Amino acid sequence: LTKYSKDMNHWEADAFLYGHVHRKQSDRVPRLGLWGEKLISKPKLLGICGTFLRTYTAGADPTYSEKAGYPPTEIGALTLNIKPKRTWCEMWIDT
Repeated sequence: LTKYSKDMNHWEADAFLYGHVHRKQSDRVPRLGLWGEKLISKPKLLGICGTFLRTYTAGADPTYSEKAGYPPTEIGALTLNIKPKRTWCEMWIDT
């Protein structure tokens, strides 16, 4: 996550989603922001989006992942939830 957290410092956004890593993970990175003239705490969301790449198949020809020796991974994707509020949007990631 460190590589992605550093990348997030260069951009102003509320959520960052990354792919091509073949894992599913999320984190909240604290930051300060402005709401009008008021300083507020609003975290940035970091999501590594997951994979549908199977690293093991029983009874079939070995996949590229098996031949390369990749470790097992959780199959699936993240869900980014956005709930509008009166003064802001509440956001969270389900893994």
